[in-house]
Amino acid sequence: MYGILLAMLVYNLFLFFSIRERSYIYYVGTVASQLLFLFLDSKQVRYIRDELFNATYIVDMAERLIYPVMVIAALLFQRSLLRIWEHNPQLDRIVKILITCFGGVILLSFLPSEQYFQYSFVFFLFIGVPLALYNNIDAIRRGDVTALVHMAAMGVFLLGTVVLMLLQLVPFFPANIITTSAYQIGLIAQPMLLSISLAFRYNQIK
Repeated sequence: MYGILLAMLVYNLFLFFSIRERSYIYYVGTVASQLLFLFLDSKQVRYIRDELFNATYIVDMAERLIYPVMVIAALLFQRSLLRIWEHNPQLDRIVKILITCFGGVILLSFLPSEQYFQYSFVFFLFIGVPLALYNNIDAIRRGDVTALVHMAAMGVFLLGTVVLMLLQLVPFFPANIITTSAYQIGLIAQPMLLSISLAFRYNQIK
């Protein structure tokens, strides 16, 4: 998983330096945040025998910060990919306000009590996911094929996340090779589909 995500990150970073399209650097930021999330969520960072990473406070803070950072990177990428500010300025203002709110969530993560961070993050996430879906729907109505691929990427990732939650919360939910790997499949399929959406964007630039 690390290898696939890192390969897509490096490839699209090379494309950014080739054509200087901002969507590519936002994609790189999105995949980089997902890589870091995977590293932190799997608790593998705690196995690094180093004074910096053995400091529990630093690791806990990194595990908190990666959630809003990942959402901000995803929103910036979608905004740039669909060029929302050109086609729907009012919707773009809402997206920018939401990005600012997640920036505030980052500041809340430094408070000693984790509850303020958790509640605010979940609250804005419940607003952000429908908004991101609506951004795609609005672009699809204009005939933007890129938005259709982006919608598929979001759907695959959300489906994998839901299956993972059902496995953890529902005792009798079927556990097989598909359901237990659903989250990992979604985590890999999402950046692959997003990379395809960038290919459509590249054709539009040409």
